[in-house]
Amino acid sequence: MIRGITMERVTGTISDGDRVVVRDMPILMLETRPPGGGMGWQGDFEWPGDATPPHRQRFYVLKTSDGRSGQIVFVAAEDRGSHQPARLRFRTSGPFD
Repeated sequence: MIRGITMERVTGTISDGDRVVVRDMPILMLETRPPGGGMGWQGDFEWPGDATPPHRQRFYVLKTSDGRSGQIVFVAAEDRGSHQPARLRFRTSGPFD
């Protein structure tokens, strides 16, 4: 079980290598503390319909408007229909500061 510590609303940019995939995306993030110790983040946001869908279990970089950055991996998607943006869930992979 993952216990939540802090929830934040941020704006972020997601990149795949040197290529920006989405820019200035509103994101809801939850700081977590996995049972084995350490800290991490998980979050979700609505993926724009005109952006190339991310690959699940592939690493991307998230940079937030407050200056933090780190690797993320997408873990789930909730498809809302062809005319609605999908809600994507992600988690950090390594440091996020």
